[in-house]
Amino acid sequence: MRRLGLAALLLATPAALSAQEVGIGLGRFLEGNDLTYFRADLFLSSHNVLDLAPLVEYRTGEGNQDETVRFFGAGVDVSLFRGANAGPYGIGGLVGGLGSGDGDTFWGSWSAGVGWQVIATPAISFSAEGRYRGISQDSRNGWEIGLRFGIRYGPFKEPPPSDQVPPVRPAADPAAPDGQFEPGVRPVDEPRSPSLAVPPLAAPPAGGTVPPVELVGRVIETARDAMGQPYRWGGDGDDGGFDCSGLIQYAYGEHGVSLPRTSRDQAREGRAVGKSLEALRPGDILTFARSGNTISHVGLYLGDGQFIHSASRGVQVSVLSDDDPYGRWWFKRWKGARRVVE
Repeated sequence: MRRLGLAALLLATPAALSAQEVGIGLGRFLEGNDLTYFRADLFLSSHNVLDLAPLVEYRTGEGNQDETVRFFGAGVDVSLFRGANAGPYGIGGLVGGLGSGDGDTFWGSWSAGVGWQVIATPAISFSAEGRYRGISQDSRNGWEIGLRFGIRYGPFKEPPPSDQVPPVRPAADPAAPDGQFEPGVRPVDEPRSPSLAVPPLAAPPAGGTVPPVELVGRVIETARDAMGQPYRWGGDGDDGGFDCSGLIQYAYGEHGVSLPRTSRDQAREGRAVGKSLEALRPGDILTFARSGNTISHVGLYLGDGQFIHSASRGVQVSVLSDDDPYGRWWFKRWKGARRVVE
C-alpha cells in the first residue's frame, strides 16, 4: 500500500500541470539485487526528432547487506523519434537524488535504450522500454525493463466539439512528396485578381434589400478587412482573432446573415453546391475534413480558385487546386460547398 500511495503521489505532481502527456512507469533493474522502480514523467512533445520528459522516480530493493534500500530522484529523459503514433523510439536519460539504507548517499544514474509505443490514441499511450542503466551507488550497471502508461493532453487530443482546426506548424520542405503541405504555408499574394473586384458599397435601395451580388461583395470585403488577424481557437473577432468558422460567421453576420458558430453546423446551412470549381460562386462556404467526412474547417470562396480563411498563419487567402503544390493540401481535403445567399 505504501508503494501504491507513493506512485499516486508521484503521478499527482505532474498531473496538476498543463502537460502534453502525463506518464507513470513501473519496471525492474535486472543486475545483482533487483531494484523495482516507480516513475512519473511529463512528456513535452516538440513535434521534432527530440522530445524531453522531466521525471521523478522512486526505487527500492535489497542492498549489499541484505537490507532494504530506497532511492529518491529526479531527472529528465530524452526520446528520439517517439512522436504521437505507435512504433519504436530511442530513449535515454539522467537521474540523480538521495538514497536510504545502503544507499544513504547522493546517487546518479544514466541510461540508454529503446522503447516501443504499443498503443497511441489521442487520449492515452502505452509503451514497453528496455534500457542499459548505470547507477553510481555500488557501481551498479545492467539492463532494466519497464512499462509506461500515459494520459495525453493538448496536441494529442482530437479537436474539441467546435471542430475547429487548431494552429499547425507550416511544412519546412517545399519538395515534400505528394504535396503534403501543412495549411497556411503560402498565402496568395496581393494584389487581388481583377475578377475579384468588390462592388461599391452603395446604399441599399428604397425597399431596404441589398441585391445578392452586392451582399456577397460586402461579405467578402468584410472578410478581407480581417486579413492578417491571428488565428485564435474559438475566436470570433471580439478578441482580435478568428478561428475558421468564427471568420465566416463574422463576415456574414456583419451584413445581416445569421450563421451557426461551428464549422460542422455551417456545413449544413443553405444548399449544397456541386464539388467543382466551375460550380462555385464567390461567397460560397467551402468545407474541409482532415480525414473521413467529418467537417473540421471552412473557408469563404472568392473566385478564381481562391478562398479566404483563418488557419495557422491567421486570416489569409489560399488556393484550391490539385495542380498547385501549395493548394493541393486543401484540395485533397475539400469536401464540398454551401451557398447561403442566392
